[in-house]
Amino acid sequence: MKCTVAVVSITLLVLAGCGGSQEVAVPTERLELISMTPLPPISLSSHATKMRLIVMMHILEDGTVEDTRMLGSSGDSDWDSLALRVMRQWRYARPGRDGVPIDVWIRQPLLIQVQEPIVMTVGELVSASLREADSLCLLLEKATDLDPLFKQAVGTFDIVKYPPNVRDQLKKLSRGENTSPLRVGDKYVIYKRFR
Repeated sequence: MKCTVAVVSITLLVLAGCGGSQEVAVPTERLELISMTPLPPISLSSHATKMRLIVMMHILEDGTVEDTRMLGSSGDSDWDSLALRVMRQWRYARPGRDGVPIDVWIRQPLLIQVQEPIVMTVGELVSASLREADSLCLLLEKATDLDPLFKQAVGTFDIVKYPPNVRDQLKKLSRGENTSPLRVGDKYVIYKRFR
């Protein structure tokens, strides 16, 4: 069975105000998608393997998605409605300008394509600093058993929920291996693939 995967590309275009109709380039700090709930399955015609959509998203200061509005349509209004609800579960790194948290409207281009799910059992060690994450990584390299710490965050799921840089690293892992520390938002995470 195939499922839909949305590949997300971030832009730094934001809208002035909630109902603003004029796009303006506002110098914001990097806006990064850090957690993505997979979009619902969609039937693409046999001659179409991809679909491009643009969604307006209101991202609050804490990185949660407050509102979503689709510009255009997939051609299936029920899917559009469900997809917009799912996108409200996505999380971004906290948006800010000059170190000050802000809420923003972004124009989010999406590339929807049908792919086989990649299901893995993954654990996470989350650190507040790179120094702490590097220390944990050194312990792992010395074969220190940190599995009990990983197991506090283990789950089996389609890895599409992760940002592209994390997905790419997870795909490379064999069972029992872990990544080096990866920056995800303002945290550093070591991922381990379990059996």
